[in-house]
Amino acid sequence: MSQGIVKSYDPNTGIGVVLDEESKEEIYLTKNSLKDSIFRTLRQGQRINYTKQEQDDHIVATKIRIGQDEY
Repeated sequence: MSQGIVKSYDPNTGIGVVLDEESKEEIYLTKNSLKDSIFRTLRQGQRINYTKQEQDDHIVATKIRIGQDEY
């Protein structure tokens, strides 16, 4: 499981970006990223744990869980 910080998230579309802490790459959030998660929405600066999955030439965050701490 990877850890990152929510860079942006639009609760209306469910689309956003997470900055991966280790690689510093941008990981995309899709409208299905929060499926089976305790979260209904995310906020900028929130630390999350997630699994990376390749989807349509992008890396997408799935299986989102609570991060260890927040900024």
